[in-house]
Order: sequence, then structure tokens, then C-alpha cells
Amino acid sequence: MRIGIINDPIRARVFTELVPDAAIIESPVFIDAFKDPSFNGVVLPLSDGRFAFAHLSLNDGLTKLVGAPDTIINQSVGAGYMSIGHTATSPAIARVVREQTGANTFSKIAIVGVNEVAAAALASAMELRAKELRLIGGPTTSSGYARVVAHRMGLDVISLLPTASAVAGVDLVMIADWQVWEEVIADEKVRGSAQQDAVRLSVSPIVVELAPKDSDTTRGAQDTRSELTCSWQQVETAIIHDQIRIIATRFLDVDDVAQAVHNACN
Repeated sequence: MRIGIINDPIRARVFTELVPDAAIIESPVFIDAFKDPSFNGVVLPLSDGRFAFAHLSLNDGLTKLVGAPDTIINQSVGAGYMSIGHTATSPAIARVVREQTGANTFSKIAIVGVNEVAAAALASAMELRAKELRLIGGPTTSSGYARVVAHRMGLDVISLLPTASAVAGVDLVMIADWQVWEEVIADEKVRGSAQQDAVRLSVSPIVVELAPKDSDTTRGAQDTRSELTCSWQQVETAIIHDQIRIIATRFLDVDDVAQAVHNACN
């Protein structure tokens, strides 16, 4: 069994100790990274750490690929296998937004950041029936993971710099990158309407956190991974009982995935 891990040297060292045939892949490129028949699976650790919600379950992976797969299953098919991409993050985000806001649809949504979390937020925005999507990033806002996802999904996204006007008139702000959000609220025009220390919700517009604010916030909160219903034991069970060669997911600690693979193969 040959497993790839996306460009994460620290985790790769631990991973390769448990899975000797693991290889490091230098750049994640959506489903294309999983077409190499020499790999049984690929692990994609998030660059921005854990998600700040505990609503993700294994069933969330049973959704149609919308452009940014976060869970890859290599299913045995006869003498070979096929890669099946799922997206679990976007329905989880949409559910969190509905639970926190009490609303099912939003006309104008601003997504702060252009990272992987922002990419998932773009997909969830479509589920929330957004008519206008704003992607707020830095000077290079035209680039980034989320921007590529928008192109792949054929979404009409407005790219803006992190200023107060970028969030003016929107119904919902999704924070995928707190550093970018800090730039937005630093603008004097927004100080009266947005709270710098907003964690869950704010007013005018509604602000929902999708990523940890900083290391202190992460340490002070309950361990998100321990609340996830998709545990590494379930991954191991799926590998053994469903004849799935490997489930590689962003939502499990890479160490846990490696342990699951190790246990399932020995």
C-alpha cells in the first residue's frame, strides 16, 4: 500500500514511520493529485489547523464532488481501483451557519480568506443559495486555493481587498482566515459595526468563525478533533469491512490516519 502525504514535512516524518511506503507530494492539485495509479490514497492536512466546529460526521462525505475534494476514497474495482472524491466540509459549514444564525438562505455572502477553508466556504455558500459571493484576500487575491476552486466550479466571485467596503451590505461573513479579517476590521469605517473579538456571531453583518482566531483561542477551546464523530477507528473499520483501500481525509489528525492504515494492514 503506497500512501501520499501533501507537503507537510513534520507530519510526513511521523506518517512514514508507520507507513514505510508513504511518499511526499509537493503540491495539492485537487483530484489530479489522486490519479497516479501508484498511490492507494493521499492525505491532505489542512494548512490552517483544525476547524472550529464539531458538526462533521462520516456521513457528510457521502456528497457529490463540487470542486474541492477533501476526502478521497480509493475503491477496489476488479483488478484495479478508482478514486472517488467527496466534499465533507461544505455541507458541515452550511449546517453550522444555519444553526448559528437561524436562517436558511443568504443573498450576499463575503468569505474572508483564500485558503482551503475559504474554498469549502465557497461551496457551502452555494448550498445557502447566495446570489452574490465576495472573496476577500490580500494584494494577490486573484490567486489562492479558493480562487481556483471558484474557477473550477464556474462561480462568479467578486475578489476584493480586505477593507471595510468589502463587507458592506452583505448578509453573512465567513471567516476562513483571521489575519485577513484583522485587516478588514482595522479599517476605521468598520469599527462601529463589527466586533474585533467576534468568535461566533456579530451584528451587521453576521459573522461566523470557520477557523481558529489564534493559538490562544485554540488552546482555550475544547479539542475539536475529540468531538468529531469520524474517528480513526471508524476509518480503520471502513478499510477492513468495506474493502476500501484507504480513506484520506483532512479532518482527522494525520497521525491518526497513519495509525489507522498501519492497524488495517497488519
